[in-house]
Amino acid sequence: MKKFVLFSICALALASCTKDKDLFEGDVVSQSQVEENVKAMLGADFNMNQPYDMLTAGEVAITANIDASTGYNKGNFEVAKVQILTGNPFYDKNAVVLNETSAALGQTVTLNFDAPNELDYLYAAVVSKDNRYRVKPFAVGDSKVTFGQETRATRAAVAQPMVTDAGVVSNNAYMKDTLKYSQWKNSYWADKLYDTELTSEDLTDFNAAEKKDVNAIIDKFTPEKIDNRTTIQQTEFYVNTANYFTTTQTARPIKVTPVHSGASIIETEKMYYFYYDPKDVEGMNDEQRAEFLQKLPKYHLLDCKDTYDKVNWQATKRAHSYTLAYFGKGEPTEGTTGQYDFPSGLKIGFMLYAIYPNNNNDLASYPRYTVNLYTDSLLNSEVNLYDKWSTAGMGKNGRKESRAAIFGANGTNYVGFEDWNDNDFNDVVFAVEGGVEIIDENQLLDKNVYSYAFEDTQLGDYDLNDVVIKAQRLDVTRVVYSLEATGAQDEVYIKGLTGSSKLNDKEVHAIFGVPQEQFVNTRMGDTHIPAVYDTVTVSKDFTFAKNGNNIYIYNKTKNLNVKLATTGQDPHGILIPCDWQYPQEKICVKDAFLQFNAWGRNRIDKLDWYKYPEAGRVYTLSVFKHTAE
Repeated sequence: MKKFVLFSICALALASCTKDKDLFEGDVVSQSQVEENVKAMLGADFNMNQPYDMLTAGEVAITANIDASTGYNKGNFEVAKVQILTGNPFYDKNAVVLNETSAALGQTVTLNFDAPNELDYLYAAVVSKDNRYRVKPFAVGDSKVTFGQETRATRAAVAQPMVTDAGVVSNNAYMKDTLKYSQWKNSYWADKLYDTELTSEDLTDFNAAEKKDVNAIIDKFTPEKIDNRTTIQQTEFYVNTANYFTTTQTARPIKVTPVHSGASIIETEKMYYFYYDPKDVEGMNDEQRAEFLQKLPKYHLLDCKDTYDKVNWQATKRAHSYTLAYFGKGEPTEGTTGQYDFPSGLKIGFMLYAIYPNNNNDLASYPRYTVNLYTDSLLNSEVNLYDKWSTAGMGKNGRKESRAAIFGANGTNYVGFEDWNDNDFNDVVFAVEGGVEIIDENQLLDKNVYSYAFEDTQLGDYDLNDVVIKAQRLDVTRVVYSLEATGAQDEVYIKGLTGSSKLNDKEVHAIFGVPQEQFVNTRMGDTHIPAVYDTVTVSKDFTFAKNGNNIYIYNKTKNLNVKLATTGQDPHGILIPCDWQYPQEKICVKDAFLQFNAWGRNRIDKLDWYKYPEAGRVYTLSVFKHTAE
């Protein structure tokens, strides 16, 4: 307890929240005294008539009906549990778990959660035994989440895929035959480009939450206007697969969905694909394998201009998907029919046909400004040294470099092509799903921590560190609590923490094993004392928003109960939805967190004020480190 001399309150208004030992005597003070103290400590603009709750309790039913297909080097996705997360872990490094429970594939389970008020959306997650994730956003307030695919608007059905022409010589083969450009002279290009008739589907566009996720994933792996070559060419997938997808053991259609365009020449670009059996190149060196690949037929998949909005070409959008077809080995003829199920173990690569206009915007300058760009680095050796594409710096000193970045997130593979020379690899980005192995990464997410911060007297100094308790929900029925700090000097007890033999009804200094006058973990210069943890069992419908106010402190010296603050009260006790760095001794919360008073004036402003501490004004050594038994 820090006590206040009543006659000096007005003087305190002139100072930032300072305090000395023993400033207030007496068990009960008037409301007007409390209000005057709030003005002195927090300022006249702090509004005591706002609610102090920072959590919204909710309940959602999650159905784990995910695609459990084989992942790249990972094996099948064996569902182990479902979770509720604060963010998308594929790009949000601060995403944490709000609650979890065990589950099986296809099962529906219901979870309670406490959503920080600054979040409008949360994420349902299905997690495998080896900690791979599938996530889906949902609005706080939604009652259910299912991982099934969204309904397609229309589908252009093709009973059997077909090759619709006899093929034309690719631009790279043309360059070799003309011998006009020296770097093509010794190449083995002899491929043809074939038009096809394939199944396509019209899709519903991304909703706002999905678009945010896709943009963030693209920005994480292929950020705009940043040279991403080194990053993508050090990935496990690039090194071990040469940027080829592998068809799965179970025959399933392979679907390609364009999702993003960052290219100014999108109108001229087309996407092709090719495939081969890896057995056919066993024992070959790079030159021999390049010769084999350069002669493979390339099949038309889509015209990029048909997918993206011409007016808004630089955008993230979902409009169509296209299904790849297998036309067998060898050169097809016009009218050759194929199938949508690929043999297992084939390698699939992609090619971007790009025409870049000359300085007069003259597309008639073909073939000088036309190239074919490949996911496979072996097939770009001429292109990377050709004309304006050479300014990208690819292929220098004999380096073999891909023109595409391949990455995976949330059970979806992405391919991002670089069509010119800034090397950001997001000019044309498309998703590849279905009958290919997916790129899956293991993740370990922390569980969210909640922080109780109390003043121990009616006229506080609002450093909110007299008693600091933290809590973490381990699963549906277990919560672990910790006593982290005390800036009290009275005899103060923890109350309402039912089920805790280590903390409940215990005096805070005694829990730490220190004298009553001693501050614990509130001053950076003092020796840090480890927190004391205890795990308790709760009901399955427990939430901190509903049940968190059961915990309070009792100041025996003053015969005073201090509970979480409610509307019309001063902020003597608050529950914060994070592992909070609370103010140091003698530093007011408004000085340690400069957005605190903005939230105090208007509860919908600066809802995440607690995330922005001022350097040197908070205690940084209190980090929740409990590991579940």
